[in-house]
Parts: sequence; structure tokens; C-alpha cells
Amino acid sequence: MRTGYENGYQVITLSDCVAGTSVEEHENALRYDYPMFSQPMTAAEFRAQLSS
Repeated sequence: MRTGYENGYQVITLSDCVAGTSVEEHENALRYDYPMFSQPMTAAEFRAQLSS
């Protein structure tokens, strides 16, 4: 994700398709880390974006 961002890509992170080593770590990454380098969304939200 970060490499894509650093190379100028508009990165999307599918929040329900990634994991952390604990629930707390996963939630922390979704809240603080992923938004710095990508646009977090669920797989359903991503599919809806493709349909529109």
C-alpha cells in the first residue's frame, strides 16, 4: 500500500479483506495508518463504486 502511494497511485484498502495480529492492532491500523496512504473502504463499498 505505502509503495503504491509513494509511486503516485490512488490506493484503496479493503478494510474487511486485511488483518492484524490482534483485533486492537487491526482497528488501530484502520483508524490511523491506512488513511495516511490509502482510502479505506469495505469490499461492498468498492463494488458499489465500480457499479456507479
